[in-house]
Amino acid sequence: MIANSGSTVYGGILLFIVLFLIGFTDCVAGIAIELAMALSYSAYDALQSAMVSTMSNDLFANKLPLIIFEF
Repeated sequence: MIANSGSTVYGGILLFIVLFLIGFTDCVAGIAIELAMALSYSAYDALQSAMVSTMSNDLFANKLPLIIFEF
């Protein structure tokens, strides 16, 4: 914990408090949204890759090219 003129401010939100006081709220919100979208897209890509590999392995014992299963 970081003491701030008698009150306690937790270190996890200190960066956001400083950025809010400076006036970078739109910038921080934009970066957070962008990172959330990137995380969502990468999770979807990993899920699709796992499904394609599983279909190819289980259904055809890896005898067909993977491009057939991609959607």
